[in-house]
Amino acid sequence: MNGNSITEAFIKAYNNFDSRPLAGETLKKFYIDDFTKDAVNSIRTTIKISERFRKLLVIGHRGCGKSTILNKVAEELRNNFHIVSFSAAETLNMNDVETIDILISISIYLQLINSMNESDINGEHPTFWLSRNTQGDISI
Repeated sequence: MNGNSITEAFIKAYNNFDSRPLAGETLKKFYIDDFTKDAVNSIRTTIKISERFRKLLVIGHRGCGKSTILNKVAEELRNNFHIVSFSAAETLNMNDVETIDILISISIYLQLINSMNESDINGEHPTFWLSRNTQGDISI
């Protein structure tokens, strides 16, 4: 391969790569559980056996699969729990964000969850919510 074809191959690979977390149809099509099944099983089991809501912290470097793991957990628990996803990065302008902005966003989502719990929207399923902070760390 000459220099130009290597560069062209790199450009093509780069443009075909999507670094967003797997979700929905892409999760079903491309998800491989070899590397994540222990984490998914651990989170799913903790949620299922918990008699009260617990907080879990999922940490890792950008692009390591935190959101994909939580999307997989949410997919598996969707029939038994009401899942609410929250992303500060999708809600706020990340180029101009302060701590108070994140706290207000979380407050709005908590009010939404509370109003859903008070209505029949939630039904018999407990609510778990997934949040993604500005650094990409995720908690349930």
